[in-house]
Amino acid sequence: MAQSRQKSYADRKVRDLEFMVGERVLLKVSPMKGVMRFGKKGKLSPRYIGPFEVVERIGEVAYPLALPPGLSGVHPVFHISMLKKYHQGGDHVIQWDSVLLDQNLTFEEEPITILDRQIRKLRSKEIASVKVQWKHRPVEEATWETESDMRIKYPHLFYHSASVMPLESVAVKDSLSYEDVLIENLDHQVRRLRNKEVASVKVLWKSQFVAGATWEAEAAIKANDPHPFPSDSIPA
Repeated sequence: MAQSRQKSYADRKVRDLEFMVGERVLLKVSPMKGVMRFGKKGKLSPRYIGPFEVVERIGEVAYPLALPPGLSGVHPVFHISMLKKYHQGGDHVIQWDSVLLDQNLTFEEEPITILDRQIRKLRSKEIASVKVQWKHRPVEEATWETESDMRIKYPHLFYHSASVMPLESVAVKDSLSYEDVLIENLDHQVRRLRNKEVASVKVLWKSQFVAGATWEAEAAIKANDPHPFPSDSIPA
C-alpha cells in the first residue's frame, strides 16, 4: 500500500514537470565510491551536469538533449526523471568534463581528505573507520568508511591526515616549522565583550582531523587568506 502511494506521488511529479524545446536543463549523474561495501561500490547522493539544450520532446516523458562531443558515448534521449530545471549556481552542479562518466552516467567520486577517525569495539575485535570528504561535496556530506579499505585504495590520504607527512607536501623552513594550509571554515561565532564584538571562525587545517580544528579571529584569517569567505561574511 505504501509503495503504491509512493509510486502515485512520483508519477504525479513527473506529469507536473515538462520542458520546452530550446530550454536548458540539468542531467542527473550517479557518483560512486571507489571502496566496496558488502561486495558493491557504495553510492553517493546524485549530482547534475549541464546545462544542455532540449532538442525535442518524445511522447510525455522522453527528451533528446544536445550533448557535447565528449559525451558521444552516452545515448542522448533521457527519461524526464533524469532531468532537472536549470538555475544558476548550486553545489549539486558539477562540470561534466571534470569526471569520467560511463554510458550509464555513473562515475567514481574522489576522496580529498580524511576528517576524523573512530574505533568501534565489537565482541571479539575492533573496527577502525575514517570520515571521508569527497571531491564534489561539502563537509556535511562526508561519509564513514572502513579505514583498512581506504588505506588500500587511497594510501596518499593518510600521509596528509596523520601525524607523519611526506616532506614534499609542506614547505619546511630552516627551523623545521611550516605553515599549515586552511581547507575550510567549519563554524562561526561572535563573542560580545564590554564595548565590542569579536568574530571567530573554526578552521579545519590540511594536516589535521576535524578534532584538531581551531578557533581563530575572523579578521586575521580574512586578511591572510580571503578565499574561504565567498560572501564577505559567514552565516551564523
